[in-house]
Amino acid sequence: YLHHITSSTFSGGSTIGFTDRSFQVRGTLNQNNEYAFSNEMVVTYDTALGGVVSYTLANHPAGQEGSKFDTPNVSLTAAELLNFQLAASGGTVTTNQVVVDLVGVAGFSTANVTSTQLVVDANANGAIDAEETQTVGGFGSVSITGTIGTITFSSSFNVATTTNLILRADVASLDNGDTMALRLPAANITATVAPTGATQQVTHTKPSYRGGGVTGGGSFADFLLPTTTGSPLNEWTDGGNGFSSDNSYATAGALNSRQDYADFGFNIPSGSTISGIEAVIESSATVEGVASVDVALSWNGGTSFTAAKTTSLLTTSDVNYTLGSSADTWGRTWDASEFSNSNFRLRLTASSLGGATTRVDVIRLKVHYFAGGGGGGGGGGGGAP
Repeated sequence: YLHHITSSTFSGGSTIGFTDRSFQVRGTLNQNNEYAFSNEMVVTYDTALGGVVSYTLANHPAGQEGSKFDTPNVSLTAAELLNFQLAASGGTVTTNQVVVDLVGVAGFSTANVTSTQLVVDANANGAIDAEETQTVGGFGSVSITGTIGTITFSSSFNVATTTNLILRADVASLDNGDTMALRLPAANITATVAPTGATQQVTHTKPSYRGGGVTGGGSFADFLLPTTTGSPLNEWTDGGNGFSSDNSYATAGALNSRQDYADFGFNIPSGSTISGIEAVIESSATVEGVASVDVALSWNGGTSFTAAKTTSLLTTSDVNYTLGSSADTWGRTWDASEFSNSNFRLRLTASSLGGATTRVDVIRLKVHYFAGGGGGGGGGGGGAP
């Protein structure tokens, strides 16, 4: 209950003893020694130590994890996915729940991420050593729906000083282009003292193909570039900057902005069998790990489109992201006539989780086909797979 305090019992510099761990001071005393409920202040007080308790979320002193999915392996055991630090000052804080957000998820379901634990990094070196077996929070509960998810740790644990933690998990069914970003806002921690501060997000991505193919300049023989843009949709800024790799960018700042590209100049013989289509998007963003680009293809001038394929989360430096392959027809059977300048369109859609500007330097496309006579086809933008 709220006890009535007058100026004779409480004034500046007075000391009050409390038997509970916390108290609230609501409002201020007016000239009649009455409470004026105009403000609210909440103070947490530790009776054993005689001080105000604070709780802080911060970066791990060893820094954040690098991408653990950049590996030829198709599964990982005890992968260290996220580092962070919790620090209590002035007393002990009980943490009741920690919820790690999963964002920009591609290629994973709930069943692919298991055995999630928060391990105490006692020597703060940023790695789980053989002797570091203490865990807190219990096993995490994983939930993934589409491109987002959570890992929830619901077993209470106490923090009395600085504690460095590493989230580890088993990850299955790793495939090229799979990606997942982990972040932990202070608001996702439920404790007896609300934490302040922040920690760095981390993105794990399995490259679209190995051996430098993702980030290098690469060989783009038989790839063709668009020469027109904006029909039927023209929602990006400077869309024509996507015609060549020159560090001048087509940009999109708004979520789901769309831009159509055409006139690739394909020369595919009539009757050819289309075996696959590759799109290479040279792209980046102003903020790392929060934006991606969706790519879809049209065969009838932009009236209908294939299901979109999505790049991994963009970095702040240009990267060549390959979507499709020599054996991927994007979910349909194509006719050579559908690659004419009047029919074929490539659509970019910007997807940003954190307000970043999406940038595209150049779009390259290659159609793999067998010529109608049965031999390998040649000519613009095609060739035998």
